[in-house]
Amino acid sequence: MKLDIPYNMEHDYNELLHEVPKESMEMEKGVAFILDKINEAENDNDSAHLHSNVGVYLRILNRLDESEKYLKEAIRLFKAADKLAPRIQADIRLASTKHWQKHFFDAEKIFNDCLKYIEKHKEQAIMQALEDYCLYFKGKMRFEQGQLDGALEVFSKCHELRLIRGDQHLMDMAAHCMHVVKEKKDSK
Repeated sequence: MKLDIPYNMEHDYNELLHEVPKESMEMEKGVAFILDKINEAENDNDSAHLHSNVGVYLRILNRLDESEKYLKEAIRLFKAADKLAPRIQADIRLASTKHWQKHFFDAEKIFNDCLKYIEKHKEQAIMQALEDYCLYFKGKMRFEQGQLDGALEVFSKCHELRLIRGDQHLMDMAAHCMHVVKEKKDSK
């Protein structure tokens, strides 16, 4: 489901590699816009995608309990509709929210469960895309935990997968994370 949000939903990254809104008030308005769309959703599939998307923006706004609530509802709806790839994406998003909540054990379990599922279904192109997506967020968690070698290993694998896919923007994001980790290691 494609949704044109008439607000600035762009973000940057802080020193922990967390996303931060470029314009908080704009993103807050965008969240309200998406929440209105959830109430207007014509079917559970559209509703699930909207729940998943708003969960991301709520995390970026640091409204973590709300993010968790919407992501769990997205996962429930995707499971009920047997929509596996979007469910895995929502699981990864939930793991990222758990990471920000400092629930590292829960986040680790979700990331690992997602990677196991992705490995079993790797022949599907979407699963290949979800693998580097999952590794990217898992690497951010490793970085925040101070596991710099582990973070570098995960970001390197993510970068390799993104090289294969050929998406320059995604490669640049992974390369930036690797650079930040190396700088942090060198400063110790």
